[in-house]
Amino acid sequence: MLVGGPAAGRASAAVRADAASAATVQPAATGSSMALVTSTATAIADEPLTIIATVTADATDAAPSGSVTFTADGANIAGCVAVPLSNGGQSAAAACQAALAPPGSRLAATFTPSPDAAVLGSTSPTVTQPVAHAPLTIALHAARRVLAGTLTTYTARLSVPSPLSGEPTPTAAVAFLDHGTPIAGCAHRPVSRLTATCAVTYHLAGRHAVTAVYAGDATFAAARSASSSVTVAPIPVTGRIAATMAWTFYFTPTYTEVRSMALTGLAGGSTVQLTCHGTGCPPAARRQVPVAPPCPVTAPATCRAGTALTLTPDLAGDKLATGSQLTVSISHPGYVGKYYSFIVQAGIQPKVRIACLAPSSPLPGAGCTLSNAPASTASAHVRRAGPASGIARGTG
Repeated sequence: MLVGGPAAGRASAAVRADAASAATVQPAATGSSMALVTSTATAIADEPLTIIATVTADATDAAPSGSVTFTADGANIAGCVAVPLSNGGQSAAAACQAALAPPGSRLAATFTPSPDAAVLGSTSPTVTQPVAHAPLTIALHAARRVLAGTLTTYTARLSVPSPLSGEPTPTAAVAFLDHGTPIAGCAHRPVSRLTATCAVTYHLAGRHAVTAVYAGDATFAAARSASSSVTVAPIPVTGRIAATMAWTFYFTPTYTEVRSMALTGLAGGSTVQLTCHGTGCPPAARRQVPVAPPCPVTAPATCRAGTALTLTPDLAGDKLATGSQLTVSISHPGYVGKYYSFIVQAGIQPKVRIACLAPSSPLPGAGCTLSNAPASTASAHVRRAGPASGIARGTG
């Protein structure tokens, strides 16, 4: 028995016609457009910024579906890739949060439709987003009054806004300024746990206007503290050092030798500082010599008004080249001290300087006057041993 025939053929043709008719009534894909907005006109570095992309289908009866990827300066933003569109009608939105760096970024977004979507993909116009440095405040803590010769510490404490993405910390340095000039050793102090410090010893009395300045970094803006007024009070002067020194030099056109150098009349508790700078200086010529205190009152017969100290063993026999400098300073707490300087000269006696030292100060002639200081001149005698050599003796 045969199956089919003209009737069967007509039925198959009808099915194919229905299928073709169904295909032709399938709606055509429609285009889309995008808009991009942010939550603020100017973002703050490392503060979360909300970016919103809106996808709108061209056809009023079409609904976009799919995801949006956000970019900054052409690179995908972390955590903002393939963000699903919210359910909606002709328009749908996707949002993400990002922390940007100054001075700003060019933002854009791309819509990728789902496989069965009737709305085509699109890309938003580029939006320029300004980003400002995060504000930072700095407070300076300083003693209002300090005593000359004592160590004082300035403390700068930084405060940053919260919350910031990832809790960034300031990475630049803090400069401590005195009347606008960096304090020696404190021009670039590191920040640790939002704190920077500066330790300084003032040797002279006076007033200081101290500020702390944060340099600023990739996240935080520069900042300056309010000025703090610091008064350095002078050390009360008990008296002056009355010790004297005698010296003998042998000089030539190329070098000078110390033949003898001795101090007399040193008070107990004083300190003698010996230094030498230049060619020919012996290693021993850089030391401190404490002077033993006077004898106890139980043995007054053996006590002397002062103690003698010879520096000859530290220096004798060494040839100091022209330009070398030998210095000796005598200090005692609360007393105006004494400073000696000898600069080697070619073929003549060394250039001698004697100056006062304010209590606890290493600066000769500063903060003290000749009226309350030892004599600033020395007596000298020169005996020539040749046209450009000889013996120079002096006291002072």
